[in-house]
Parts: sequence; C-alpha cells; structure tokens
Amino acid sequence: MASGAIVAELQVTLLQKPGIHLSGESRSISMHSLGRVLLCIVLHGDFSVRRDALAQLLWPLEDRDTAANRLRVSLNRLKAVLGDCLVADRNSIRLANLSVRLDIWEIEASLREALDEVDLERQMLELTSFSPALKDRAWQEFADLDPGETFSRWNETCRTCLQRMTTIAKGASDWPAVEKVWKLMRDRGDFDVTICEAFLISRDTTGSLREGHRELLRLAQTHELSPANEPLKGLNKLAQDLRDQSQKTRLLNPTHSQLVGNALFSNLSVCATDFAELLLKTEVEYELQSKPIEYIKILETIEEQLVPESDTWIRLLLALQAVNGTLYNYEKVFEISERLLQCELTGEQASKALMVYSFSLFHVRRWDEALAAVRLGQEKAAQHGAM
Repeated sequence: MASGAIVAELQVTLLQKPGIHLSGESRSISMHSLGRVLLCIVLHGDFSVRRDALAQLLWPLEDRDTAANRLRVSLNRLKAVLGDCLVADRNSIRLANLSVRLDIWEIEASLREALDEVDLERQMLELTSFSPALKDRAWQEFADLDPGETFSRWNETCRTCLQRMTTIAKGASDWPAVEKVWKLMRDRGDFDVTICEAFLISRDTTGSLREGHRELLRLAQTHELSPANEPLKGLNKLAQDLRDQSQKTRLLNPTHSQLVGNALFSNLSVCATDFAELLLKTEVEYELQSKPIEYIKILETIEEQLVPESDTWIRLLLALQAVNGTLYNYEKVFEISERLLQCELTGEQASKALMVYSFSLFHVRRWDEALAAVRLGQEKAAQHGAM
C-alpha cells in the first residue's frame, strides 16, 4: 500500500453475508456490481493490479475493448465512493491510504493460532467455536476473482482444522463430535477420506454402520465418485471389515471379554510379557488404535510390569510413543523418547523413535533439536538399510 496517513477503513465480508463497507458511508457497496471490482483489487497482494489483467479477470468472456470500457465505467463509479483512496492511471489501479480488513484473513489467522494450541481439549473447543465459518460456502461465489492464494489457503486451512478435530474426537472416542465434523465436511461440499473413515468407525461403534455407510455412498454420488474410485473402494472395504469384525465380536458377548481382560490384568506379574507380545501384533494394534486413549492406559499398565530395556519393553514403549504422537501429546512423547534413546536400540527402532520425536519437536517449534533428530534418524535408517 502506498505511504501516507490512513484516511479510511474498508471492511470486506465474504462469509455468511458478503458485503463491502467503507467507513463514513451509510450503505454497503454491492457485491454484485462495484463490489466485485473492488474485491478483485483487494485480493491482489499489494492492492495494486494492471488494468488489462483486472478487466480480463472480471469479464473473461468479453473482447478486450468491451472489457476495458466496462472497467473504465466501474472505476469512475468507484472513484466517486473512494475518492483519493483509489488511484488509477492508464496502466494500473491501486488502493492508497486505506486500511483493508477482510474477514477471511482475520479468521484464518485465528484458526492457525488454534492449530498451534498444544492442549487438545482447549484446541477442540477453539476450533469448534469457528464451526459457522468452517462450513460457510458464500465465498465460493467469488473464487474466480482471486489471482493469488487467499481462497486456496483459506480452503486448505479449513480442511486442516476439520482433520485435526477428527483426530482429537476419534482419540477421545467422542463419537458425537466425529458426527459433527462429518456434517461440517458435508456442508462444505468436501469429501475427506480421513473424516469419512472416522465417521464409519463412529457409526459402527454406535450401532448404525449400515445407515452411515448409505449416507457416505449418497455423498460420494453427489461428488460423482464411481465405485471404482480408489478412496471410495478403500472406504467400502473399511465398512465391510467393520461389519465382519462386528460379526466375529458377537460370537463373544461383553461378559466374555470382561472375563478374559480381568484374568489377564489380575495376573500381570506373571503374564505381562506374553500379554504385551499379543498387543504388539500388527492386527491387534490396528484394532486398539481406534481408541488411542484407552490403548495408552493399557500399554502404561503393562509397561510397569515389564523388565526395563528388554526387547518387549522397548517395542511396547515405541508403540506408546507413537500413539501419544497421534494425539499430539508432545510432553509425553518427549518423556518416552528420552527413555528410549538411552537404550540399546536396533537401527530400525532408533529411526522409528527419532521420527516421532522429531515430528513432535517441529510442532512445538524447537527447530534445531528437530533437525538434529531428523539427521540422526536418517543415519540410523541408513544403517538399518545397510544391514
């Protein structure tokens, strides 16, 4: 923006009820006429744009002379509203001495701040408070006017927020919250595989998998996804696997599961190693990871009974580190990592531990330590590959 004292403020709203209002003016600038021209200038990074580029962006179907003439008329009308804040010559147009506020810029900054929150419960509350903005689609009417990254960045930030909310809700087995995120995604017009997977697991847990799968297929149809589409094939397979697992589970009722669990936990001092080995099997890990908070408690209880630094203890701690990482519980990841890295680890074990450790360090912005962990992890992985 050009130097000089700010003489007016332009408030641009693109969510819920789009409009543009100039301080001191009693009425808003219509988004269906002059507002589109003004918005197009605002969306350029420095509020400056070439006339020919602006005309082409606003009226792509018109010939060059017609588009230029329509722009000239629009600029004359804008000049009457903005006065000296609109500066136009034969080649370019810019805004000067004008403070511009765009709701998407401001809300996106708040969302990114919320994404940096390390307290998961607080983060979920903060992100949920932005639900109306996350599902809003009013801005899409103006997507063709954006020559930069405002809308693409906003879209990506919203999707990242919904994915993070899904991770937190799924980790806490908060199935109503998973359902809410699914609805936000659907209202946005998205089809996010991660959220769809959590939605199917939620419906399976609450006993309405069949109905939930039908809902997902209807949404896929609105997105014109064929049954041969790879993500949809994967979701259909997940639904079938959940149905199959549910049928197997029904062979043993809850009292059977409680009996086995109580017997194992009451005799941990003699069967801890065997129990741990069972839990560390890939198939069992996959099932338990659907409820990571409960999984962590089980692992912590068994870890207390294992011989420290034994092979089983190390592998169980690696699993504990990984599942805490998925919940963004960084302090716990750091604590477990410190214990692991003091042990004699294989190259594969060291590279896995350092990968989770470095990921957590990056998220809390401890850049130097994170890069050092990445380099050490690469060295360990190379050693493992050479073995």
